[in-house]
Amino acid sequence: MTDRKRRPAPGGYSTPGWVKGLGIAAAVVVVLLIIALAGGLGGNHGPGRHMTQAQTTQ
Repeated sequence: MTDRKRRPAPGGYSTPGWVKGLGIAAAVVVVLLIIALAGGLGGNHGPGRHMTQAQTTQ
């Protein structure tokens, strides 16, 4: 008796569902990071970010 659920795809190898799901989740995270960076969600970056106002005006 053969297990029909585990037969390979007609073309040979088939990517497992968990790999496809992980790839989709990673793509969503990357897109959200790009949107956050493009939208200025991170705030002002650079060395002046960690200085007081008096230190940056000198």
